[in-house]
Amino acid sequence: MPHKLVWAKQKGYPYWPAKVMKETEGTCDVRFFGGKYERSVLPKMYIKPITTKIKDIQSKKGAAFNKAVSELTIHQKMLDNPTEAQLFMTLSKKKNKQLHK
Repeated sequence: MPHKLVWAKQKGYPYWPAKVMKETEGTCDVRFFGGKYERSVLPKMYIKPITTKIKDIQSKKGAAFNKAVSELTIHQKMLDNPTEAQLFMTLSKKKNKQLHK
């Protein structure tokens, strides 16, 4: 069974896309998308379903956030259709190469 996808918030940071690695009665051990794939054990009050609209959680939108959301999208596509995800990743890599020329 795949990990549950969520928006998670650490103190001093905006909500960020993450997946729940382990869940207890009052906490979630999450791994954040993007960057160094940091993990944190957070109280459940700082966890929101991934279906929550980004504008409703008032997250900052910078390059790191956009990268994390892109990784989340790829992860969701892999769960839904592994073949489509591979095509998406290939196209994304080509687009990135063109942007950095």
